[in-house]
Amino acid sequence: ASLKFPLKKLFVVDGSTRSSHSNAYMYGFFNNKRIVLYDTLLQQCKNDEEVVAVLAHELGHWKLNHVLYGFIMMQYTVVPLECLVYFASNLVSRYFEFQADAYAKKLGYAKELQAGLIRLQEENLGTMNPDPWYSAYHYTHPPLVERMSALDDKPDNEETKSSCEGREVDEGVP
Repeated sequence: ASLKFPLKKLFVVDGSTRSSHSNAYMYGFFNNKRIVLYDTLLQQCKNDEEVVAVLAHELGHWKLNHVLYGFIMMQYTVVPLECLVYFASNLVSRYFEFQADAYAKKLGYAKELQAGLIRLQEENLGTMNPDPWYSAYHYTHPPLVERMSALDDKPDNEETKSSCEGREVDEGVP
């Protein structure tokens, strides 16, 4: 029976050089469908009917639109999860930036760090006070205004640069 499968090419890949695993798969969209068979599959099948059965299985994926459904499923599952991971990663990164700022402040360099951050912001033409929701999602570093505020807060301790010189400072600054 004619299935009208738009096969462009049938590939046999050399999988035996890497493993004894055998497999077959169909991929492609629209009229660019391809079926790939591992050479190990051809070696392990006992007769031509078994190979044809595997091809029939792959054709089932095509006929039942499994590639399209898989693509749609990825859009509704993986993409939103990726967005959450991206957001969480940026939150952690921003937290680390605040920690590093606090460490510099503990060493007595709050004012110098503020001056340097302002200069970097100006040279990079960065937004001084971006929308909080936008920056929370897109920025790996806290907005300048938040960093300045954190550096202006009451000092963690009364040590200054001069009293820190020549001494090791506790690296467990929160």
